[in-house]
Amino acid sequence: MLRRFVIAQSAAYFTSHAGLGLIGLALERHTDLAVDATAVAPLRGDAIMHGDVLSCDVAMLCLG
Repeated sequence: MLRRFVIAQSAAYFTSHAGLGLIGLALERHTDLAVDATAVAPLRGDAIMHGDVLSCDVAMLCLG
């Protein structure tokens, strides 16, 4: 279940990873990252899903 984010101006202090939820939501709603990655390279039965690895990679790039 995807959550809805309410974006509003605030005086609260946010950490460096506060926007990762929005990045994850955007990846889920606006891309077919997992489907496209699986189509390019088939997945072994005991492996981590390609979409999960790519999502983590995008998150790390956003933090950097």
